[in-house]
Order: sequence, then C-alpha cells, then structure tokens
Amino acid sequence: MFSSFNDDSSNHGTYNVNSYKRNFNRSSFVNAGSSNGSSGAGKPPKMESFVILIVVIGICCAILGGIFGSIITNGLFASNSKGRVLSYNPDLKIDDSYKSNVEAIADKCLPSVVGIRIKDKTSKSSRYSWWETPDSSDSSDAAEGSGVIYRADGYIVTNYHVVESALLSSGASIEVFLYSDLKNPRSASIVGYDAEADIAVIKIDEQNLNPIEFADSDALRPGQSAVVIGNPAGMDFAGSLSQGIISGLDRKIKMDNGAEMHLIQTDAAVNPGNSGGVMVDGTGKAIGIVNSKLSSVQIEGMGFAIPINCVKTIADRSISNEGKPRPVLGIKMDNRFDSGKSNLLSKMRLPAGVVVNSVSEGSVAAEAGIKSGDIITKVGGKPVSSTAILGSVIFNRNVGDTISLEIYRITSGNEYMGYSGETITIEVTLKDAKS
Repeated sequence: MFSSFNDDSSNHGTYNVNSYKRNFNRSSFVNAGSSNGSSGAGKPPKMESFVILIVVIGICCAILGGIFGSIITNGLFASNSKGRVLSYNPDLKIDDSYKSNVEAIADKCLPSVVGIRIKDKTSKSSRYSWWETPDSSDSSDAAEGSGVIYRADGYIVTNYHVVESALLSSGASIEVFLYSDLKNPRSASIVGYDAEADIAVIKIDEQNLNPIEFADSDALRPGQSAVVIGNPAGMDFAGSLSQGIISGLDRKIKMDNGAEMHLIQTDAAVNPGNSGGVMVDGTGKAIGIVNSKLSSVQIEGMGFAIPINCVKTIADRSISNEGKPRPVLGIKMDNRFDSGKSNLLSKMRLPAGVVVNSVSEGSVAAEAGIKSGDIITKVGGKPVSSTAILGSVIFNRNVGDTISLEIYRITSGNEYMGYSGETITIEVTLKDAKS
C-alpha cells in the first residue's frame, strides 16, 4: 500500500503535466491541419501566420504549464536532498535508498522496538479447607514478547500480560533485548502497571535510547495505513514488520482477565510475541500498543492495539509515581480460579472473584479478618474477576487509602455436595509494604 502510493504519487504530478501537454499540442496541430485541409492551397498568407501564431502560443502554454505543474508538485510532495519526488509525508525522512514508505518506517522505528523475555523458576502451592490441590509443583518457564522505548533514559512500555508472571512470582526476572544488540539482554525492573488497561512500564539502566514518536490516536480514521512492529513467535523473529490498514476504531473487546477494553482494529498480521509491540501510522509515529488478536480457524486478520493516547496517560502516571511507597493488602492470590482462565468457581456454584491463597501475618488483611479461602468479589463496589485486576487496583492506590472489599466466605459444604456461605463487607486501610 505504501509502495504503490509512493510510486503513484511520484508519477502523478508529472503525468498530469505531460498528459496535458500532449493533449494540448495534439489539439493545436489537428486544428491547424484541419484548417489547412479545409482551406486548400490558396489560403491567404495572413491565415498561415495566424495558424503559426496559434501553434507558438500553444507550445508556450504547454511549457509554462509544465513549469507551473512542477512547482505545484514540489509544493505538495516532499522531496529529498537529491531532488527525488516522494509521497506527501513531511514527517518521514526518506532518501533515494528507500523504495517504499514501509522501508523508511523500518529504519526509523526498529531501533525503538525491543524484545522482552520473562524467565521464571518458582515453586507453587495451594491448599484450602474447601479445595485441595497438589502441595507443590516446580516449574521453569520463559515467555517472550515485545516492548517499545518510551523515553531515551530507559523507560519501556509493554503489555501488562507480558510481564504479569514476573509480578506474580518472586523467582522471575525480566530481560530486555535492544534491536541494536540482540545477543546481550539488559536486566529490567517494573516501574508501574495497570492490568485493566493491559499496560506496564519497565526500565533498564541505559541512556540515549531511541524513543518512539507519538501520533494522536484520537484523530485516527478507518482506512489509514498501519504497520505493526514486534517479535512474533519470539526473539527468533525479532524486528518483524507487517503492513495493513486501520480496520476499525473503538472496538469493545473482553479480555481473558474479564476487563473490557476499547481498541484499534487492524488487518496487519498480529501473532503471539507481538504483544507489547507498536502499531505506527504512515509517518512512523506510534498510534497504539499491540495487545491481542481474534484467534480462530474461521477468523483472519483481526488484530488489536491499545490507543497510544491511553498508553501515554498510564505510562506518565506510572513514571511519576516511581519511588513512592507502595500500598499492600497482605494476601497471596491464586489466578487459577480467575474468570476467563477457569470456570471452577461457577462449576461449584460459587461467585466469580479472586481466591485468597494465604494471608500474611501482621498485614492489614490479617488485621481486617480476611482468611485463606475467601473469595473477594468486589473492590470499592466494582466487580473483580481476576488477580491481575485486584492487584492493579491496590497497586494504583495510595498508602493510607481505605478500600471496601466484598467477600464471599464459605461456611460449609464440599466440592461434591456444593457449598454454602455468606457475603461480608470489610473496610481495609492500606499500609506501606515496608510496614
């Protein structure tokens, strides 16, 4: 699409001028010939002079038209230093070495896209009075995704779900691969996140990086060009690009964690590993952070991205809150019961919510009377369907804030006969993690 637009526009102004010149000259000569043919050999000399004058005027007009058309063309279309006519694109610097806008976008944007790998080795355990699972299971895993350099001093934006395992496990680490140095990963730490918006900010100890440029995602229109850049299928395919258009705006999509998001739709190829990568427009400016696709044998070409204006708001808030005391509730949660990942709770005719795995001794949760096996169904009157959303709500509150938790507590029953319980409301004042 970019290539054809570039080639067409490169010829378009010149074609119009040349076509007009050819048509005008042909018309002039035909008219002159017709006049000569109809008048015969005995035409007065004055008439011949008049015909010659008309021809000369026609040629002059064609030349002036070509010059005028060239001026207009150069005014409407961006040119490089070598004078090559390029597609109208004042924000994208292109020279004679590029054969398409996408090629230029690759040079401009690839240094701003990184690879992210989560390495996790942890021990998991879970045992409740009303539901038992194996005492422990050791696992070692590595997940890979993409990220985008947000600031030159090491801040990177990605999806929350890309780094979620690093938040849920004390044994996980985050590695970042710069496009210019894919063999030497950098260690990264989490600065902030918003699970409902599926955005996280991480940081590496680097300076003078290449931050992405931003467009205004509120100004997007269906049909605009879109290029997706990331690492589909992991680091073996780092720096891959796919090209398409913006297929739709404000698409309401329900995610695995139960959150509803309003996303940009594209037909550019999106695959696992693209998560956290960037979607840019025809000028190489970011319009969204890629986070999902519809996957089915009956569906093709339906990928989605978080509007960049939303991303910037969350990223700026996370960075400004860096270093501030973090509030904690003092519980461990088990995401195996989350809505979207499992229907265990519904099978047992229990309400959707977050299952408390354990309560830390001396924590605000313990002081408030929260117990292992409780199901937290609402926070501040808002339903919570996943550990990610509950954790994000707490993370983005301040120390000293009081929150209301609605809890379903099982009082009797078993997994075969069913359960009964009660709903209670508990007020909790958040404290600093260090306290």
